[in-house]
Amino acid sequence: MRSVQSALAWIGILSLILLMLPSVALVWLFDRTPHKQITGRTFRVMGSWITRVNPRWRVTISGTLPPASAHPFVVVSNHQSNADIPAISRLPWEMKWVGKKSLFKLPVAGWLMRMSNDIAVDRKDMDSRANVLRRGKDVLSEGISLMFMPEGTRSRDGRVLRYQ
Repeated sequence: MRSVQSALAWIGILSLILLMLPSVALVWLFDRTPHKQITGRTFRVMGSWITRVNPRWRVTISGTLPPASAHPFVVVSNHQSNADIPAISRLPWEMKWVGKKSLFKLPVAGWLMRMSNDIAVDRKDMDSRANVLRRGKDVLSEGISLMFMPEGTRSRDGRVLRYQ
């Protein structure tokens, strides 16, 4: 039974990812907001649906979250698994994500990140790292929050890695 559930969850996840690309692309065509906020929010909301198609996942948000309109936030998160991304996408505001440059080269996920105007960083290039700060300042000045996962990669053994 577990293998059937797992197969169905993966079919649901892959279907959602394939649905995301044309949906986000359509929004991107008409999105005139600074930094493609509507496109990014569409991508995040649809990405969060991945947490809902797996019957074994239970995602809860506890505590009181500030309203998105209060002011922009700099959100910092650990990165323990692939589930982090759709789980964090359930937060109720748009954030521009800072991600390593190689992610932006991936088919589908990279295209979605570029359409959402997320921020790529080449961790080995000091100019690229400085550009993240400049772009981040611009995004924050427009009232949009930023998401960082400073470990730079997922932990293989579940322990928190050193920030990079």
